[in-house]
Amino acid sequence: MSARIEFSEHVVRKRFRCARHAAVSARRSCALRRAGLRTPACQVDPENPHDLRFERIAGRAPTPAEMMASPTVLERAMALLAQLHRLAPATMPDLPVFDPLLRIRPRLAARGETWMSAVLAAAGPPTGHRGDPGVVVHGDLHAGQFLLDDSGSLWLLDLDDLAHGSPESDLGNFAAHLATAAGVPGRGHREPFEATLALVCDAYARQSPDVGIDRCRLGAYARLALLRRALKLAERGDTELMTRLQDWLSH
Repeated sequence: MSARIEFSEHVVRKRFRCARHAAVSARRSCALRRAGLRTPACQVDPENPHDLRFERIAGRAPTPAEMMASPTVLERAMALLAQLHRLAPATMPDLPVFDPLLRIRPRLAARGETWMSAVLAAAGPPTGHRGDPGVVVHGDLHAGQFLLDDSGSLWLLDLDDLAHGSPESDLGNFAAHLATAAGVPGRGHREPFEATLALVCDAYARQSPDVGIDRCRLGAYARLALLRRALKLAERGDTELMTRLQDWLSH
Protein backbone atom coordinates (compact mmCIF):
# COMPACT_ATOMS: atom_id res chain seq x y z
CA MET A 1 0.00 0.00 0.00
CA SER A 2 1.81 3.11 -1.21
CA ALA A 3 1.08 6.46 0.38
CA ARG A 4 2.35 10.05 0.42
CA ILE A 5 3.42 11.51 3.75
CA GLU A 6 2.99 15.16 4.77
CA PHE A 7 4.23 16.74 8.00
CA SER A 8 2.81 19.57 10.07
CA GLU A 9 3.65 20.81 13.55
CA HIS A 10 1.49 18.34 15.46
CA VAL A 11 0.26 15.82 12.90
CA VAL A 12 1.71 13.48 10.28
CA ARG A 13 -0.71 12.96 7.43
CA LYS A 14 -0.47 9.83 5.31
CA ARG A 15 -2.41 9.98 2.06
CA PHE A 16 -3.36 6.67 0.44
CA ARG A 17 -4.59 5.99 -3.08
CA CYS A 18 -7.95 4.77 -1.83
CA ALA A 19 -10.07 4.89 1.33
CA ARG A 20 -9.93 1.10 1.72
CA HIS A 21 -6.14 1.14 2.09
CA ALA A 22 -6.38 3.91 4.67
CA ALA A 23 -8.96 1.94 6.65
CA VAL A 24 -6.82 -1.22 6.55
CA SER A 25 -3.76 0.68 7.77
CA ALA A 26 -5.77 2.25 10.59
CA ARG A 27 -7.06 -1.15 11.72
CA ARG A 28 -3.53 -2.55 11.78
CA SER A 29 -2.24 0.35 13.83
CA CYS A 30 -5.07 0.02 16.34
CA ALA A 31 -4.57 -3.74 16.65
CA LEU A 32 -0.87 -3.32 17.41
CA ARG A 33 -1.49 -0.57 19.94
CA ARG A 34 -4.11 -2.71 21.70
CA ALA A 35 -1.47 -5.45 21.90
CA GLY A 36 0.88 -3.00 23.63
CA LEU A 37 3.25 -2.32 20.73
CA ARG A 38 4.67 1.20 20.66
CA THR A 39 3.48 2.70 17.36
CA PRO A 40 1.91 6.16 16.82
CA ALA A 41 -1.85 6.51 17.25
CA CYS A 42 -3.80 7.33 14.11
CA GLN A 43 -7.31 7.94 12.85
CA VAL A 44 -8.97 8.24 9.47
CA ASP A 45 -9.58 11.86 8.52
CA PRO A 46 -13.39 12.26 8.63
CA GLU A 47 -13.22 14.87 5.86
CA ASN A 48 -11.00 12.76 3.58
CA PRO A 49 -11.19 8.99 4.07
CA HIS A 50 -8.08 8.54 1.90
CA ASP A 51 -5.99 10.12 4.68
CA LEU A 52 -4.73 8.94 8.04
CA ARG A 53 -3.69 11.41 10.71
CA PHE A 54 -0.93 10.23 13.06
CA GLU A 55 0.20 11.92 16.24
CA ARG A 56 3.56 13.55 15.62
CA ILE A 57 6.12 12.37 18.14
CA ALA A 58 9.16 14.53 18.85
CA GLY A 59 12.21 12.56 17.88
CA ARG A 60 14.24 11.24 14.96
CA ALA A 61 15.09 8.07 13.11
CA PRO A 62 18.31 6.46 14.35
CA THR A 63 20.94 6.23 11.63
CA PRO A 64 22.27 2.86 10.44
CA ALA A 65 25.70 3.78 11.81
CA GLU A 66 24.12 4.56 15.19
CA MET A 67 22.28 1.24 15.19
CA MET A 68 25.54 -0.66 14.67
CA ALA A 69 27.64 1.44 17.03
CA SER A 70 25.17 1.68 19.92
CA PRO A 71 24.22 -1.63 21.53
CA THR A 72 21.46 0.14 23.48
CA VAL A 73 19.67 1.40 20.36
CA LEU A 74 20.01 -1.91 18.53
CA GLU A 75 18.81 -3.90 21.55
CA ARG A 76 15.75 -1.66 21.89
CA ALA A 77 14.97 -2.06 18.20
CA MET A 78 15.22 -5.84 18.44
CA ALA A 79 13.07 -5.84 21.59
CA LEU A 80 10.35 -3.99 19.69
CA LEU A 81 10.65 -6.36 16.75
CA ALA A 82 10.49 -9.40 19.03
CA GLN A 83 7.31 -7.97 20.56
CA LEU A 84 5.78 -7.74 17.08
CA HIS A 85 6.81 -11.31 16.27
CA ARG A 86 5.25 -12.61 19.47
CA LEU A 87 1.78 -11.44 18.43
CA ALA A 88 -0.58 -14.29 17.71
CA PRO A 89 -1.22 -14.45 13.93
CA ALA A 90 -4.93 -14.64 14.73
CA THR A 91 -4.62 -11.05 16.00
CA MET A 92 -4.36 -9.96 12.36
CA PRO A 93 -5.90 -12.76 10.27
CA ASP A 94 -6.30 -10.71 7.08
CA LEU A 95 -2.57 -10.21 6.48
CA PRO A 96 -1.03 -11.59 3.28
CA VAL A 97 1.79 -14.14 3.27
CA PHE A 98 5.16 -12.41 3.00
CA ASP A 99 6.58 -12.52 -0.53
CA PRO A 100 10.34 -11.82 -0.57
CA LEU A 101 10.34 -11.40 -4.36
CA LEU A 102 7.50 -8.88 -4.50
CA ARG A 103 9.74 -5.89 -5.21
CA ILE A 104 12.46 -7.86 -6.98
CA ARG A 105 10.40 -9.23 -9.88
CA PRO A 106 9.40 -5.94 -11.57
CA ARG A 107 12.78 -4.28 -11.05
CA LEU A 108 14.67 -7.31 -12.29
CA ALA A 109 12.43 -7.55 -15.34
CA ALA A 110 13.10 -3.89 -16.11
CA ARG A 111 16.89 -4.17 -15.80
CA GLY A 112 17.43 -7.67 -17.21
CA GLU A 113 20.37 -8.53 -14.92
CA THR A 114 21.04 -12.08 -16.12
CA TRP A 115 23.55 -12.84 -13.34
CA MET A 116 20.94 -11.94 -10.72
CA SER A 117 18.32 -14.13 -12.39
CA ALA A 118 20.81 -16.99 -12.30
CA VAL A 119 21.52 -16.41 -8.59
CA LEU A 120 17.79 -16.46 -7.80
CA ALA A 121 17.19 -19.58 -9.88
CA ALA A 122 20.08 -21.42 -8.24
CA ALA A 123 19.14 -20.45 -4.69
CA GLY A 124 15.41 -20.99 -4.96
CA PRO A 125 13.00 -19.41 -2.48
CA PRO A 126 13.74 -19.58 1.27
CA THR A 127 12.16 -22.55 2.99
CA GLY A 128 8.68 -21.96 4.33
CA HIS A 129 7.45 -20.73 7.67
CA ARG A 130 8.14 -22.62 10.85
CA GLY A 131 4.53 -23.55 11.39
CA ASP A 132 1.39 -22.11 9.94
CA PRO A 133 0.82 -19.22 9.42
CA GLY A 134 4.19 -18.09 10.80
CA VAL A 135 4.44 -14.84 12.75
CA VAL A 136 3.43 -11.24 12.11
CA VAL A 137 6.37 -9.61 10.31
CA HIS A 138 6.96 -5.96 9.50
CA GLY A 139 7.77 -6.70 5.87
CA ASP A 140 10.05 -3.70 5.19
CA LEU A 141 12.23 -3.32 8.26
CA HIS A 142 15.17 -0.92 8.28
CA ALA A 143 16.55 1.77 10.59
CA GLY A 144 14.23 4.42 9.13
CA GLN A 145 11.18 2.47 10.31
CA PHE A 146 12.06 3.28 13.92
CA LEU A 147 11.67 6.59 15.71
CA LEU A 148 13.78 7.46 18.74
CA ASP A 149 11.81 9.92 20.84
CA ASP A 150 13.17 12.59 23.19
CA SER A 151 12.85 10.24 26.18
CA GLY A 152 14.97 7.54 24.52
CA SER A 153 12.07 5.21 23.67
CA LEU A 154 11.79 3.58 20.25
CA TRP A 155 8.61 3.51 18.18
CA LEU A 156 7.83 1.25 15.22
CA LEU A 157 6.59 3.01 12.08
CA ASP A 158 5.11 2.20 8.66
CA LEU A 159 2.83 -0.81 9.01
CA ASP A 160 1.78 -0.94 5.36
CA ASP A 161 3.75 -4.12 4.57
CA LEU A 162 2.76 -6.24 7.57
CA ALA A 163 2.45 -9.90 6.62
CA HIS A 164 2.53 -13.44 7.95
CA GLY A 165 6.02 -14.83 7.53
CA SER A 166 9.23 -15.94 9.19
CA PRO A 167 11.17 -13.79 11.68
CA GLU A 168 14.26 -14.30 9.54
CA SER A 169 12.70 -12.20 6.76
CA ASP A 170 12.63 -9.08 8.96
CA LEU A 171 16.10 -9.72 10.39
CA GLY A 172 17.60 -10.33 6.95
CA ASN A 173 16.11 -7.15 5.49
CA PHE A 174 17.18 -5.08 8.50
CA ALA A 175 20.76 -6.37 8.35
CA ALA A 176 20.96 -5.86 4.57
CA HIS A 177 19.94 -2.21 4.94
CA LEU A 178 22.42 -1.60 7.76
CA ALA A 179 25.29 -3.17 5.83
CA THR A 180 24.60 -1.22 2.62
CA ALA A 181 23.82 2.23 4.02
CA ALA A 182 25.77 5.14 2.57
CA GLY A 183 29.09 5.67 4.31
CA VAL A 184 29.17 2.26 6.04
CA PRO A 185 32.71 0.76 5.88
CA GLY A 186 32.93 -2.24 3.56
CA ARG A 187 29.58 -1.47 1.93
CA GLY A 188 28.59 -4.36 -0.30
CA HIS A 189 31.49 -6.63 0.67
CA ARG A 190 30.84 -10.12 1.98
CA GLU A 191 32.75 -10.12 5.29
CA PRO A 192 31.30 -6.85 6.70
CA PHE A 193 27.82 -7.93 5.63
CA GLU A 194 28.12 -11.28 7.39
CA ALA A 195 29.41 -9.51 10.52
CA THR A 196 26.38 -7.19 10.46
CA LEU A 197 24.03 -10.14 10.00
CA ALA A 198 25.57 -11.87 13.03
CA LEU A 199 25.33 -8.67 15.08
CA VAL A 200 21.61 -8.31 14.33
CA CYS A 201 20.87 -11.99 14.88
CA ASP A 202 22.64 -12.06 18.24
CA ALA A 203 20.86 -8.91 19.44
CA TYR A 204 17.49 -10.39 18.47
CA ALA A 205 18.29 -13.70 20.17
CA ARG A 206 18.97 -11.89 23.44
CA GLN A 207 15.52 -10.30 23.24
CA SER A 208 13.71 -13.43 22.10
CA PRO A 209 15.67 -16.45 23.37
CA ASP A 210 12.70 -18.77 22.89
CA VAL A 211 12.79 -18.29 19.10
CA GLY A 212 15.40 -20.43 17.40
CA ILE A 213 16.64 -18.48 14.39
CA ASP A 214 17.42 -20.67 11.38
CA ARG A 215 20.77 -19.31 10.18
CA CYS A 216 20.43 -20.83 6.70
CA ARG A 217 16.99 -19.30 6.23
CA LEU A 218 18.26 -15.99 7.62
CA GLY A 219 21.10 -15.97 5.11
CA ALA A 220 18.72 -16.71 2.24
CA TYR A 221 16.37 -13.86 3.18
CA ALA A 222 19.31 -11.51 3.71
CA ARG A 223 20.74 -12.23 0.26
CA LEU A 224 17.35 -11.58 -1.31
CA ALA A 225 17.18 -8.30 0.60
CA LEU A 226 20.63 -7.37 -0.73
CA LEU A 227 19.48 -8.00 -4.28
CA ARG A 228 16.34 -5.94 -3.74
CA ARG A 229 18.41 -3.14 -2.24
CA ALA A 230 20.87 -3.19 -5.16
CA LEU A 231 18.04 -3.00 -7.69
CA LYS A 232 16.44 -0.07 -5.89
CA LEU A 233 19.71 1.85 -5.68
CA ALA A 234 20.43 1.13 -9.34
CA GLU A 235 17.12 2.79 -10.24
CA ARG A 236 18.57 5.96 -8.68
CA GLY A 237 21.81 5.65 -10.62
CA ASP A 238 23.88 4.09 -7.82
CA THR A 239 25.27 0.84 -9.27
CA GLU A 240 28.18 0.40 -6.84
CA LEU A 241 26.35 -2.14 -4.70
CA MET A 242 25.16 -4.03 -7.78
CA THR A 243 28.74 -4.40 -8.99
CA ARG A 244 30.06 -5.55 -5.62
CA LEU A 245 27.27 -8.09 -5.12
CA GLN A 246 27.87 -9.56 -8.55
CA ASP A 247 31.46 -10.22 -7.56
CA TRP A 248 30.56 -12.54 -4.67
CA LEU A 249 26.96 -13.69 -5.10
CA SER A 250 27.43 -15.03 -8.63
CA HIS A 251 30.46 -17.19 -7.79
